[in-house]
Amino acid sequence: MRWPCDREGCTFGDSGVCARTAEFASPETECVDYLASKPVAAPEVSGPTRETFPVWSGDALGPEFASRMDLATPPLRVLVAGPPSSGKTSLLTAQFLDLDRLPSSTLPAQFAGSYTLYGYDRLCDATFRWKEGSGTAMPHTGRGSERDPAWLHLALKFPNTCKVRHLLLSDMPGEVFTAWCGDTDALPLPLLSSVDGYWLVLDANRAKEKVQRSAAQDLLRRIAQAAPSRPVEVIITKVDQVVQLTDGTTPEDVLASVPELVRDLRHAWGRENPLRFTPVASYVGENKRLGWRTLEPLRHMLQYTRDATPIARARGSKRYVDYVGA
Repeated sequence: MRWPCDREGCTFGDSGVCARTAEFASPETECVDYLASKPVAAPEVSGPTRETFPVWSGDALGPEFASRMDLATPPLRVLVAGPPSSGKTSLLTAQFLDLDRLPSSTLPAQFAGSYTLYGYDRLCDATFRWKEGSGTAMPHTGRGSERDPAWLHLALKFPNTCKVRHLLLSDMPGEVFTAWCGDTDALPLPLLSSVDGYWLVLDANRAKEKVQRSAAQDLLRRIAQAAPSRPVEVIITKVDQVVQLTDGTTPEDVLASVPELVRDLRHAWGRENPLRFTPVASYVGENKRLGWRTLEPLRHMLQYTRDATPIARARGSKRYVDYVGA
C-alpha cells in the first residue's frame, strides 16, 4: 500500500502514478512531500538497548555497584578483616556516629554523605537498642546474610581544599577470614587486587588466649602475602574491658596490657616497616554511646595518596606514602 503525500491533489496512493513523474523517477524514494508524510515504523528491539545498572537501595553496596564507583571518583577500599565477634561491624558503626559527635579536630575531614545511609541507619538502630549487660551490641554478621558481602560507603570532605575522598569499608562475616587462613580461594582474587588497605580487627579480651593469638598470626601472614605493598593496621577493639580508660590513657598504656599479642604479631609481620597498632573502644562514656579513638584508622587512611585513575587501577598501579607505626 502506498500512502498519499501532503501535496494537494496527489493520487499516487491510489493510482501509483505521480503527477511529478518528470521530476522524480522514483517518487517513493525521491519525493520530499511523500517521504515526509510516510509513517516511520518503530525499530524492532531484540534486547536491551543500553547497559543496565544494579538497583541502588541505600543499604550496603554489593560488589557490582561498588565497582561502578571506579568510573567516576575511584574510592579507597579498606578490607576490614578479623575473626568472628571481634567487633568489626561495631567499629564501622561507631565511626559513623563519632563523625558527628566527636570534635572536628579529631579528623582532618568532615562527613559529606554516604550511598549507604540506610545501611548505617539499620546498624545504628541496633546500637541504640542495646543495653549494657544484654549481650553483644551488634547482631552477628553470619555467612549468607543480607550483608554478605557488602561495602559501607563514606564521603569525607577536607574543609581547606573542599576535596572529597570516598571510602568503601567492607562489612563481611568473620567466618570468611577464618576460612581464608586455610584456603586461599575463600576470598576472590579480584576483591583482593582492588583493596587499598587492610584493617585487622582483634578483640582485646581474647588477647591472652594462645589459640586466638595463633589464629591472628595466620590471618596477618595471609594479608601480608596477598597485599605486600598495601598498608595494614592492627585495630584492637573492646579495650575498655581490659583497661580503665581515663582522659590521660594513652595507646601505649593499652598496648602494655596485651604484650603477648603485640609480640606475636610483630614476629609474624616479617616486614621492615613497623606494624601499626591502634587500640579503640566502640562504646564508652555516658550510656556507652561514644567511641574512644575510633576515628584514628580513618585518619590514617586519609594520609595515603595513590594513582586513582581507572586505567591505573586496572593495571594495579598504586602509590602510597610511607606507612609507619605511630
